[in-house]
Amino acid sequence: MAIGLRWQTKIHPGDDIPDYVIEQTTFQYVSMKETLLSLFKNPSFRRLFEDFNQNKKHQCVNGVYKDYCCSKVYNELDHDQRKDAIFIQIGTDDFDVSCPVKSKSTIHKLTAVYFKIRNLPPEFESKLDCIFLLALCETVNIKQRDVSLNNIYEVFVEELSELQTTGLQIDDKTRPKVFLFDFISDNLGLNGALGFTECFIVDGMCRYCEMSKDEWRVATRENKSKLRTEASYQKAMKYLDSLDDDVDIDLKKSKGIKGSCELTKIPSFSIFRNVNVDLMHDILEELVRSFIENLMKYCSEIFFASNNTVQVLIRDFNYGFLFKNKLPSKVKIPANNLKQNATQ
Repeated sequence: MAIGLRWQTKIHPGDDIPDYVIEQTTFQYVSMKETLLSLFKNPSFRRLFEDFNQNKKHQCVNGVYKDYCCSKVYNELDHDQRKDAIFIQIGTDDFDVSCPVKSKSTIHKLTAVYFKIRNLPPEFESKLDCIFLLALCETVNIKQRDVSLNNIYEVFVEELSELQTTGLQIDDKTRPKVFLFDFISDNLGLNGALGFTECFIVDGMCRYCEMSKDEWRVATRENKSKLRTEASYQKAMKYLDSLDDDVDIDLKKSKGIKGSCELTKIPSFSIFRNVNVDLMHDILEELVRSFIENLMKYCSEIFFASNNTVQVLIRDFNYGFLFKNKLPSKVKIPANNLKQNATQ
């Protein structure tokens, strides 16, 4: 499917000056409706889905979250909406096809959009066979002027809105409705997908509140008066609509919002109820790392453990079969900067 236009450099043999041409850029789309139909026409899958949803193995308890059905988002739906419904989780991320774990941006980077069915048994949550491709696009194509993820989202937003309204026609008697339960990504991807700024050192960078950078650097408690609301969001959108195309956005006036989000056109979806957090970057690579650094400094100060002792403990620990080749990098006490990834 077409997504936009971009300038492309063409170098012909024997020419000293490159030729610049405008090319049509595209993305690949896999119909969500067709994917779901192929799944539910499989008798084994359909029986698995129906057995799980008709015979839940746990009762939801207030304040205890065991599955998607314990959430406030789910319980805000009425009984008719929840009955026999299919709940979809959509995610997006960039990856490099030449080196999947490479962190630097390259010309080979792709943006993938995928989805999975949330109301399946827990043992299928992390299986790759249960994650389905929705769209694939060269990342450079959605970094062009007047092109964004919205150009991809508008295709499946239309399809998903239809599935929510009229349902998925599996057979003459079965027509379950399909709901977008939540949208997930890392912090950068989710900010970009929902229309917020993708810079994390400016005012309004948070998806949940409107604190300035000076406020959130020292805040330790939630300030309810600063939380984002539908009213403040609409006010920011009116400001953005008043700007000319070539005028830079004042993030202080827009509260960190850079543009609209196509996902809000889905009847049941709200960016204010989409409260997913990035556990890997926020917890493992930030809070936990900072905690361990301070713990090691303290151990060093009270002479609790020597540097040699720590190295021996790291080396001899039983990491098990899955993580035996992913040992932490060598650390030095006191540790000022633990250069470890989330797995380590």
